[in-house]
Amino acid sequence: MLNINKLHTLTLAAAATLLSACSQQYDQWPDGGNDAKPCARWWWMGSAVDSTNLHNLIAKYADSGLGGLELCPIYGVQGNDSNDISFLSPEWMGVYNYAREEAASHGMTLDMTCGTGWPFGGPNVTPEYSAARLDVSQTTYASNGAKELVWDTQLANPKHRREAKLIGVYAYNTNNERVDITTYVNNDTLTWAAPAGEWNIYALWHGHTFQMVKRAAPGGEGFVMDYFSKNAVQHYLARFDTAFAKANIPWPKMMFSDSYEVYGADYTADMFNAFQKQHGYDVLDYLPQLLTPEANDTARRVKADYCETVDSLLRTSFMQTWTEWLHSHGSTAREQAHGSVGNLLDLYALSETPECETYGRAKVKVRDLVVPDTFQRKNESDKAIMKFASSAAHTMGKPYTSAEALTWATEHFRMTPALCKPELDALFLAGINRIFYHGAAYSPEQDAWPGWKFYASVDYSPTNVFWPELKHLNKYVERCLTFLQAGLPDADVLVYFPMYDIWYNQNTKYLPLSIERLQIVAADFMKVIDEVETLGYQTDYISDRQILELSTKNNKLVTAGGAAYKTIVVPNARFMHAKVLEKLVSLAESGATVIFAGDYPSSVPGLSNDGERAALKAALDRLPKQANGLFGVGNGCVGFSTDVASALKLYAEELTVENMTVRNGLRYIRRSNKDGYTYFIANLDTADIDANSVTLAVDFADAVFYNPLDGRIGRAQVNADKSLRIQLESGQTTILRTYNKKVDVPQWSYIPVDDVQHMQLTNGWTMRFVESTPEVDLSNTYNIDTLVYWNALPDSAFSRNSATAVYTNKFTIPAEAKSVMLRLKNVKEVAEVTINGNLAVSLWSMPFVADITNYVTPGDNTIEIKVKGSAANLIAQMDRDGVKWRKFKDTNLLDVKGKRRDYAWWPIENMGLQGPVTLEIK
Repeated sequence: MLNINKLHTLTLAAAATLLSACSQQYDQWPDGGNDAKPCARWWWMGSAVDSTNLHNLIAKYADSGLGGLELCPIYGVQGNDSNDISFLSPEWMGVYNYAREEAASHGMTLDMTCGTGWPFGGPNVTPEYSAARLDVSQTTYASNGAKELVWDTQLANPKHRREAKLIGVYAYNTNNERVDITTYVNNDTLTWAAPAGEWNIYALWHGHTFQMVKRAAPGGEGFVMDYFSKNAVQHYLARFDTAFAKANIPWPKMMFSDSYEVYGADYTADMFNAFQKQHGYDVLDYLPQLLTPEANDTARRVKADYCETVDSLLRTSFMQTWTEWLHSHGSTAREQAHGSVGNLLDLYALSETPECETYGRAKVKVRDLVVPDTFQRKNESDKAIMKFASSAAHTMGKPYTSAEALTWATEHFRMTPALCKPELDALFLAGINRIFYHGAAYSPEQDAWPGWKFYASVDYSPTNVFWPELKHLNKYVERCLTFLQAGLPDADVLVYFPMYDIWYNQNTKYLPLSIERLQIVAADFMKVIDEVETLGYQTDYISDRQILELSTKNNKLVTAGGAAYKTIVVPNARFMHAKVLEKLVSLAESGATVIFAGDYPSSVPGLSNDGERAALKAALDRLPKQANGLFGVGNGCVGFSTDVASALKLYAEELTVENMTVRNGLRYIRRSNKDGYTYFIANLDTADIDANSVTLAVDFADAVFYNPLDGRIGRAQVNADKSLRIQLESGQTTILRTYNKKVDVPQWSYIPVDDVQHMQLTNGWTMRFVESTPEVDLSNTYNIDTLVYWNALPDSAFSRNSATAVYTNKFTIPAEAKSVMLRLKNVKEVAEVTINGNLAVSLWSMPFVADITNYVTPGDNTIEIKVKGSAANLIAQMDRDGVKWRKFKDTNLLDVKGKRRDYAWWPIENMGLQGPVTLEIK
């Protein structure tokens, strides 16, 4: 029942080949290859694409630094029906192949979603293959034994009656004894001479959800398929076999499955047989307990068994079937398991690239990066949730974990590069090492601005006013991922995910683990993860199935994918299969350390038989009695304490504690390399950090900083005790590489903090526009003297435009100056700085600070700061003026709160530069 299917083609051995990615000259940035570049989901609206625009757009995407696109056809544009192309038609296959070849000619990949919109479904999914539900009509009957019961068994809701097929009718007396009375039904009417007594009678129907594919493209409309039926899955996939065979074109390198959003589907034709095969009893004997809202122990256990059956069917009928089908075509799977009705760790583990999803703004506190609550969506995807995908990748030896990134971090037309960076940093800290922006909508060049848009996208398209600056963002991502894809993950602590406790506690036969629901049902687990990582430890999660494949080597726990951990923590789990607890005890006896935080498991899940209960008791008898401490068991040990922090402190000497987290509040993730370790370190809190004595948990001979923002490289200041200095202002990140030998790299240039003269450029400013929509007078220069946002100037046109302006001033540098730092405040939204006619730096992320020493000269200097604002004021004015730019057949740009309203109500957004502008001279 708990055997792991070993369907992975990318193992630790394959991941280890990535070690060479950081084989380099130490003072040069390594080449991470195409996979280190970010990608974007590419919305084809109506698939109304043409070769000219495909050619031009792909060239622009490649030039911006994207490494690939993921094609997802969706609904079309109003009035453009004649240009729509039906999904998987010969014409569609032709334009897909043209786009694939164009992408390849630019060194890009073109993946595709295994369908249109989401979830999987379409025109070949007839009701018999569609998502199913267990529908029930119920009545009670007090029989005196003399009169027949006549009852209409049909479902009360006429919508549910469509295509519904009667499974059976069952009566239960007060002793819970079942009588099958299906044969007494004729034309949906039950006529039954019931024996005397009280009876609960249930008519079970194989119903259908009738859920349609969301945001479907032309040719992709239809019912969502039955994910629990292998036959239905194969029937759905056959459509692709036919289309690709007829077109005779290569399959995509990778295909994608979006988050599981199949609503209310809790049944399939083989459900009851699968249940009995898995659990050893007939669920119909416990139908009243399965269907009751009451929370008695028996009902909870039966429902938990039903949840486990659904979990198994989803894993085997869908995930295994889909991935095997992809492999048969030389393709691989990238899958979002969240939302599924099963253990996410096991589902993620079956794809080559597990993928998580951001949804709302990350929990970061970067100073000066303020987004009003009005324009924020509540975060539903914190680090602990993102780590379900990366944990599965790490434990199963998969080199990549990807993320659907930046979904609804703020409103359309308000998302800036500065907002993007900390969102991505939070993903990197969660173990994500591939990025798929969400996303880019195909838009023909001839279409008026703002072009075609998808409603929840970060709008990664050439019509974005920040398109030139996105090159910088992409380069930053590429530099980070070059290191985060190299080597191997290096966490110390495995944390058991108590799926059976969650099923039991929720008292339901159907539990979708969406990212929103996980925040609630796994709240205690999330607290454990936060607590462990606050103590300075890195964690990965592990499931029951994955525990069964653990082994030990040199007193470490080794996963099926070859990753090694120093200990496993079981956080107060009440329910556990006997085989799993037996495995944990055996691991301890063979040299591992197993730590229980809270009580030992005390019960097997579900209505298991007495044999398993006895086996669990026998495994418990092999454990030390519950007393705080670390106890020898065979060649290893078992730790026990009432809480996680105390439990880990028992083993602290053997664990790897990073005091940069405990003492300095820095966040990090660590990877191991053949010649040392990689740290990605981020300061995502409000305070700047300049720590002179940061000790690392790993031994090293030398340490080098690689700045992913600007590409600078330098040896860290290492003290005699091997502590080092880390200097990160709020919002900054760095990559720290340790080496097992001394390396020849120049010293890192820390920002001076002592004896620094601060020169604030307060007066003498002028401003002129260099571009504006709508147009303004570009020949006019405004003598503003002191810095001001341009929307504060008297001309009301400046509150309605999307523009770029240049602020100019002069300053004097003393002859004895050795270094000059430039610091900008209140930049809305990006800045390009020119000193004495030479481009010095592009500033697009917090903090807006740069070393301009090499660009200034002693004496008089001229500074020009070109500031580009967002399109927020322009798009709001277009809505006030009634310009019809929302012209899409389905969802027409919901706001960040999920409401359907335009932007006419938006207040005027500040644009330009308010300053201060400060020179820090040493």
